[in-house]
Order: sequence, then structure tokens, then C-alpha cells
Amino acid sequence: MNCGASTSTSDSPSYPFPHDLGPKSTMVESQAVQVNLPNKGVDFGIQVNLRGLHLMMKSTDTQVEVDVSESSTQTEEVFLPEIEDNKEEATEAAASPEVSPRKDGIYLPTKQEDSDDSNMSGSDNEHQGETKCEKPQDDTKYIVFKQELFKLFKYCPECGAVVIKRNQSTQGSQLFVTLECMNNHKYSWQSQPMLEGMAAGNLLLSSSILLSGSTFTKVASLADILNLKIFSEKTFYNIQNKYLLPVINEFWLKEQNSTFSELGGRDLWLSGDGRCDSPGHNAKYGTYTMIDQKTDKIVDFKVVQVSEVNNSNAMEREGFKRCMENIYEKGGKIMVVATDRHVGIRADMKRNFPEVDHQFDVWHLSKSITKKLTEKAKKKECADLSLWIRSISNHLWWCAKTCGGDKEMLREKWISIVYHTANIHSWDSADLYEECAHQPIPPAIARTKRWLRPGSSAHNALKEVVFDKNLLKDIQQLTLCCHTGNLEVYHSVQTKYAPKRQHFSYNGMVARTQLAALDHNANTGRQQATVSRGANQGELQYKVVFPKNTKEWVAKPIFEKTTNYHLKPMLNAIVERKCLKPQERSATVTAPHIPENIASKPRPPKADVIANHTSRFSNN
Repeated sequence: MNCGASTSTSDSPSYPFPHDLGPKSTMVESQAVQVNLPNKGVDFGIQVNLRGLHLMMKSTDTQVEVDVSESSTQTEEVFLPEIEDNKEEATEAAASPEVSPRKDGIYLPTKQEDSDDSNMSGSDNEHQGETKCEKPQDDTKYIVFKQELFKLFKYCPECGAVVIKRNQSTQGSQLFVTLECMNNHKYSWQSQPMLEGMAAGNLLLSSSILLSGSTFTKVASLADILNLKIFSEKTFYNIQNKYLLPVINEFWLKEQNSTFSELGGRDLWLSGDGRCDSPGHNAKYGTYTMIDQKTDKIVDFKVVQVSEVNNSNAMEREGFKRCMENIYEKGGKIMVVATDRHVGIRADMKRNFPEVDHQFDVWHLSKSITKKLTEKAKKKECADLSLWIRSISNHLWWCAKTCGGDKEMLREKWISIVYHTANIHSWDSADLYEECAHQPIPPAIARTKRWLRPGSSAHNALKEVVFDKNLLKDIQQLTLCCHTGNLEVYHSVQTKYAPKRQHFSYNGMVARTQLAALDHNANTGRQQATVSRGANQGELQYKVVFPKNTKEWVAKPIFEKTTNYHLKPMLNAIVERKCLKPQERSATVTAPHIPENIASKPRPPKADVIANHTSRFSNN
């Protein structure tokens, strides 16, 4: 099959169709298709749609349209002969002197407002033309290998002629390619749409790193292993400060106002607890969080840097004070606050908030008692006490739950444990609670129990803990049976966004805590999951675990999976902020006037420190 046969000559070269253009549904199976062209006088071209839908061929004499839509027809692949002038283009290094190196290109800021994304590994300014995309965040993305991608750039998309020159450059994760064919046609292509001078992929990847709770260090390590092109660390933090942090802050303030509106004018029952940003006693940041006990939503939090207070232990007290003041400023009516037994917070409650009922967290107090009993049970003569530790902890919870708000009833119920463990179930030394609430124990069962003999070392050790003066005083603040267990669950979410082994700037720490609070609030009220199919359809789901503290197999409910629907509007807002003019954007987030470095003395010149450097491992 020849097109334009009347114009062909005996010495005219023959060019097979490029095999990369897709299967040809109208051509004869297993045959190569070629066109014989005269040396001159004929205008021949191939117009290619990159989606592989149509192939147009035209000449001065005939015009043939061949449909190359996908089909199962098998065709023979024919390769064009190698062109000597194009051999250098076959290798990556020779394709262009502007080919970027493996690592991120050097960051080259410009005078433009968006210089944070100008780390171009190449100088082709013509590539910076913008491609409009209404919502690039909604577009599907793929990982494309270079060797597969560049197969599409062997032939000119305009005329189908062989490409004799190819230039490529990168802008972070963005790839630009410029082609020039033997017919002097020039074609430019870019891998991403542009958003006001910034590659959309750079903005969206930076957003995804932060919104998912990951860090640039981890993603950069992944990219390095995968040999994946991404932007530099400086670009990431510039994007974070200009576009991500302001949007996250706006969404948190909206969520906080919405939470207060939801709570209305009712009296608030709050639980509070602190969290340090690193293990041990060398924390830089302390975050104090207040959660509503009824709705389980985060009401407020404050991040305190250690340089703002005397020591790391004082950060929790300062954070608590700031939370209380901020909630009052927003019109909150606080009736009950449950905290741990922090001495400073206890003093502030008495001095500054006497109208608020200050309750202690049952979980923290139970944990403290368990720790003391475990330590005493390590002694050989007190070994029998270890069998009762779990029951004593449960007894404290039962006392707080059933005291009816009566402090004296709570105290007498707690003391009754010294009688029960000795197989004494009624006594006359109390005014309100004179006998155990359980049913009489049958003698056969009683004989199997490891009761503590009155006057024994184990029983005396128990009495030392139960009758501790400070403990008897503190349990009077358990009358409402408040606990911060939901805050401990939230802290695990916070660890996802702000891991303790990673250092963050003050603004970064605040933003990541805001993301954790938004994540928690968006996923409150989840129900226990049920079996969706099979013979057990509709039954509640459980998982069987073996906790290290109890060393017993227990069943734990499985709740419905969390969702990230709340992140989509945030991502849209980030893209919208980038598309706004600088003067139309809201202000960036500013940190309070606190030193970035928490060192206790000024930093000396680097040369002096190096000069004084010594090492016990020196070879000298």
C-alpha cells in the first residue's frame, strides 16, 4: 500500500511509519507500512495526537486518515534507521548541557515573589510558560520511568519526523522537555501544570508531606532510594511557611470557633494533660491540651518553649494556665477540670480558679498506686501482694464510680480493700461503708484465694500504700470519676504528626499539633466496627491482644477506620492561596518573640569552637 505512488522515483528513500504511534486497526496484519517520497516537490507530514487516537498523513496528491485507536490487531514493529547526527541524543548526558544532576538542583532564588520554587536545573526560560489546570490536586498522578517516557519523544508530534535535538531540565519534581526535529519544528512539553510560576507537583507534594504527618527527611530518603526527582529542603520549608502554615492555622481557628459554638453556653467539663516533644527531661517544647469530656473534642492547646519558663517541668503548668485563660476569653464556662496531680497546676487552681471543681485523673492515680505496689511486691516476703495489684487498681476505679460524689464515702470504700484482701468482709470501724458490696463468698471458693494474712509483710506493705496521708487527701478529688484516657489516645495521634525523635521549629510544632487536633476532632464519635459479611455479619468486631503490663490475653474492640476527608478542603485552600496575588493573601504565621536556640549562653564564633575542639580518639 503506497500513498502518493505517482510521484515516487526509483532513488527516493523509503520511511516506515513510526511504530510508537500505536496499533493500526485499518492496516493489513503483520505487514510494514511505508511511504515512498520523491526527493522534492512533495509536502509530507504526520500529525500525532499523543493520546494515540488518530494518525493523519497528507501529501500534495492524496490524503489518507488511518485510525490508530486501541485494538487487538498485531502489527510488525519497524524502527527508523539510526541518524548519525542524533547519536549523542541517545544518552542522557549528551541530550543537553542543561541536564540536571541526580540530586536536587542548586537553589537559585530570583527576585520574583515565588523564588522559593526556582531551583531549576537548566536555563530554558521558555519552559516556564503556564499550563492552566483547574484543579491539579484532583488529577491522578503516576510514577513514570524516564526510559519509558522518552520513548514518546523519538518523533516530532507535529510532523512525525525524527527528533534530532532534545533538551531537558527540571524544576523540583517538574520535568521540561524541548524537542527539535529534522524539519526544524520545535515542541515544548512539561510534566505538570503551573500555578502562578510554581510547578503544581512541588506545591502538592509539599502539602502532602505535612498534611500526612510525614517529614521532608523521610520523603527525601525515599526519593533518593527510588531515584525520584523532588525539590530541595529549602524549597519545602519556603512552601511550608508561605502557603501551608497560614492555611492550617485558619482551619484550626475555624474548627475551634465551631467547637465553641457546638458547646454553646453549657458548663464545660474539661480534661487536660501535657506532652513533651522528646523523651526524658530535656524537652524543648511542651504542649498542653484541653479536651471536652462529653464530646471528646479538642477545645484548646498551647505550645510552650522551655526558654519561656524556668525548666522543662514548668512548661506543663504554663501551658495549662494559657489554655484556661484563652477558654475564658472565648466565653467558655468551665465547671470541672480534670488533670494529673501536678503540684503547680494544683496551686494555680486554688489561687486563680477557685470556682472550678478540680478533679484528679483516676487513670494517673491508679497508675501511681500500681507502681508503688509493684515495687513493694518485688521483695521476697511481699510476693503474695503481686497477685492483688490488678484487683486493687480496679477497686480504685470502682470506688470513684460508685461514691456518688461523696468524699467520705469514697475514702471509706478505698480503705475497705485492706479488709477484703485479708478475707474480712465486714467491720465496725467505718461510718458509711461497713461491709463489702459483693455477695458472700462460698467457703469452697474462699479456700482457693491467696488471702493476705493480717500482720504479714505483704499486708503491712499494702496498708502503707492505702493509708498514705497524701493519697487519702488526693482521692477526695476523684468523686466525679474523671479520667484523661481520651487524651492519651489523642497523644498517639499527635505522635504521628509530631514524632518525639524529630526536631521542629516553633511554627512547625504548632502547625503539626493543629493538624493532630483537626484529625482527632474529625474522627470523634466512631462506633465499634461490625462484621460486614459472612455468617457473623452484624456482630461486633474485637481483636485479641497480649498487653505486657497485664501479661494476659484480653479482647479489645475494633472501631471504625478513621478518615481524612477533612484534609481535602485544606488542600484546596492551599492551591487557592497560591493562585492569589501576594497582596490578597492572609498574613503568614509569626512566632512569638522567643529565641530559636535554647542554649543558656551566646554562640561563640565557629572558628573559636573548632580551635578548641579536642577528641579522646585523636591520632595525635
